[in-house]
Amino acid sequence: MAAPREFGLDGGVDDLDLDQGHDVLPDSPPDSLVAFATTPIPRKRVGKAMGDVDASLHELSDLLGELETLLKNPDVGSALAERGVNVSLALVATNGLRAYLTGDKKVAAEDFDTVAEEIATRLELARDFARSKPS
Repeated sequence: MAAPREFGLDGGVDDLDLDQGHDVLPDSPPDSLVAFATTPIPRKRVGKAMGDVDASLHELSDLLGELETLLKNPDVGSALAERGVNVSLALVATNGLRAYLTGDKKVAAEDFDTVAEEIATRLELARDFARSKPS
């Protein structure tokens, strides 16, 4: 696997040296998530638009749209499911974040409450299941 690349402070692209002689942990994320997490944000996103509030909000909206698209991608969904992440809940959380960032705090609170309750319920079910298994 080629080393991920990142943007340096001078505007150039630098190679990251990730091979330090350490073995990859067996529970490391799948390659699709590693590629997503190590893909740099293009410099055009952090350029002149940051001075313009409307353009910045538009960029946030675009990023959330890209996140939604990724979450709906079957390969990403499968990789997340292997790690115990429910894509539907991630989409509700994304919608809550979008609502919060646009000032719709009522919808944001409802979405975040839904996500928090579902995660808590699933954790409790998993604990109950683990307790009920014979040793």
